Amino acid sequence: MWTPIRNTGLADDSTCTRTEGSAKESPASPRLAGSLPVRQTEAPDLRKAGRPRRVSRSPLNAERLGRLRLELSRIARLPGGPEQARDEILKALARAGLGNWTLPELSDGSTQRFADGSFRLQLVAHSIVINPWGAFRIVDAHLPSKPYFELAGREARRFELPLDAR
Repeated sequence: MWTPIRNTGLADDSTCTRTEGSAKESPASPRLAGSLPVRQTEAPDLRKAGRPRRVSRSPLNAERLGRLRLELSRIARLPGGPEQARDEILKALARAGLGNWTLPELSDGSTQRFADGSFRLQLVAHSIVINPWGAFRIVDAHLPSKPYFELAGREARRFELPLDAR
């Protein structure tokens, strides 16, 4: 679920595997003169159209992500701004035994800034959006319709998706 970009190898998103069918090459694939075989794909199941693909993670990664979610839920003091929210996420990573996972700095070139002052930290398999008042949401790239974790910010103000992020 949550694999950082700058990972030291303990959590590897390559352990994610797609569980649905993939393209297959048939020995009887049509060929044009002097061309490579044509790859034929299975017809899409229209009943599944629009649904995110199911991803299975290694038991180790699932356990790590469970520990992280638990530690994120233990944040007692609501963050008052983006820097404090990022610091709380880093502290939760350390408490979960994942201190070697890193997050981009808010000033990093890979961090996207929105018109309302919110930030998006893009990771390999997750995205973190932090509001100016410290509320944040972590979304799994494989299941974008369901947030992995969300926390309110200063004065219990709830997370709001920036208008230009929609």
